[in-house]
Amino acid sequence: MSTGDGKDIVVIGGGPAGLTTCFWLQKLGIGHILIEKENYPRDKACADVLTSNAIRIIHEIDEGFIPEMLSLGILKPIYGTDLSTSNNHTISLNFKWLDDQKGTPSCYSIKRIEFDHFLFEKLCHNPLTTSITGRAVKDIQINDQSCQVQLSDGSNYQSKLVLVATGSNFNPLENRGKLEDQHIAVGVRAYYKSVDSRSNFCELFLHKKLMPGGIYIAPIEEDVFNVNIVVRSDHVKKKRLNLKKELEEMIHSNELLKDRFKNAKRIGSYVGSSLILGTKKREICGDRFMLVGDSAGLIDLISANGIPQAMLSGKMAAQQAFECLKSNNFSKEFMGQYEVSLFKAIKSDLSLGRTINPILKFDFVNKLTMALLNLVSKSSSKNSTLVKVFYSKRPALLFINPKFYYNLLKDSLSSK
Repeated sequence: MSTGDGKDIVVIGGGPAGLTTCFWLQKLGIGHILIEKENYPRDKACADVLTSNAIRIIHEIDEGFIPEMLSLGILKPIYGTDLSTSNNHTISLNFKWLDDQKGTPSCYSIKRIEFDHFLFEKLCHNPLTTSITGRAVKDIQINDQSCQVQLSDGSNYQSKLVLVATGSNFNPLENRGKLEDQHIAVGVRAYYKSVDSRSNFCELFLHKKLMPGGIYIAPIEEDVFNVNIVVRSDHVKKKRLNLKKELEEMIHSNELLKDRFKNAKRIGSYVGSSLILGTKKREICGDRFMLVGDSAGLIDLISANGIPQAMLSGKMAAQQAFECLKSNNFSKEFMGQYEVSLFKAIKSDLSLGRTINPILKFDFVNKLTMALLNLVSKSSSKNSTLVKVFYSKRPALLFINPKFYYNLLKDSLSSK
């Protein structure tokens, strides 16, 4: 079939990572092709939450995007998280403002089907982007001179560089090698109506059976909630967990959750996904290609949040692509600048997960963690020391400092 128009760059995958990549290529004046296997609007299993770092990148793309999504009613401010433990006590963690003076929220919820579609529609207004949707990538051939991308309908597109943003479930280059179960999580999500939960607070529910992992509930729109469960893959296999079954059982029989879900009704079916965790450093570039977003394995173990890292990687990959075109150098060594710069930029976001991930394979560590959280939550409904974990630039250091545990218990006891 026909050959494409030979634009300099092909971006594969139209989620937050791929779309952000394209926005920055536009800013840099680089013509490119975006290939997305589905037609928009399309769904994606996700927690549907945008945190502060993602919001900042959206503002960099266009300061009008957040206000417009708010006016459309597809974006909902979130002011904190209620952390609930297996002893049925809850700690409220209030988020800091993105801008203290303006009182701007640092977190929003939005369905991925709405978010991705909104960004795609905005992206296509610029002629530098040629979008191809509804066709999947069948094969990629890379040689010294170019990249050849073949689609499922037999059409071929030639470029100088390929940026792969296909998410955790598929990588057409298959260069990552075998992924160990301790570096992957499995998630299942469903939407529920009429959940008895706070309208502007998320909730993280932890239980010893699900550690390391838990259930996350996020208010999305009027009387609709995202309810998802995420557990590390090795524990899913070890405990032989059926995550759909575990989620149903928890929300209908657990003492803390069953009253909240007594009038709830599920909307639609369950959607599942794997998540490549950022718990180990991976090679994310090679001759004439870079991996972007979840394809690069950038998801935080602690929050299971990958959108901020995905969008940042898209921005940085586009900037590296500009340098490659300017220098006419598409070697793995030259693009290694992208890899080094990206992992340096997200080091603080992933450091805690990387620090504790190796020891979470031991059941006694998970039990000890749950016992500590049970003790803290039983004594306090608010804990400023825990909030510091979320905002620390080097959170791993907190957990090896005895003073952290002293302050944690002090906060709890002083509120009694």
